[in-house]
Amino acid sequence: MKYISTSFLQLAVFVILLSLLITFLNMFGIPNPFYNPFDRPAATPRPVTPVSGSLGADEQATIDVFKQMSSSVAYIINSKNRDSMLELDMMDLPQGSGTGIVWDHDGHIVTNFHVIENAESIDVTLYDQSVWRARYVGGDPNTDLAVIRVGAPQSRLQPILLGTSHDLQVGQKVL
Repeated sequence: MKYISTSFLQLAVFVILLSLLITFLNMFGIPNPFYNPFDRPAATPRPVTPVSGSLGADEQATIDVFKQMSSSVAYIINSKNRDSMLELDMMDLPQGSGTGIVWDHDGHIVTNFHVIENAESIDVTLYDQSVWRARYVGGDPNTDLAVIRVGAPQSRLQPILLGTSHDLQVGQKVL
């Protein structure tokens, strides 16, 4: 009887240690090695209903602005250096992301302060999918604005087009 209880205790300790290991791996973004997404039955796709009708003038104007300005949008990843438990070395782990706009051909990018707050490294992906390391230039947490700068060549930077505000009317739509 003592042998059975010892084996049961060993099994219980093993199960607990295994679940702690999986939880620990998940904390560092390492997927569960025992999970296989292909073991699940395939989902049945739902039918897609085509959009009918023409676009309104307001919708078309928004689409046109997006098409014209999307090359000025940058994707920003804020990373922090962490010890890698598996490789015994430092690695950059993303801690946040967001977007910004290319301000000029000198590589200045305007973003929200919370996007780059506490960053140890900042990587920026431009519209052409090129990735550049950025450096913090300055910012203000109270207004949630920040400026970073990349060393990309001018040919890869598409600064946002700026409009004027002196002739705006109350209630006018601004994008």
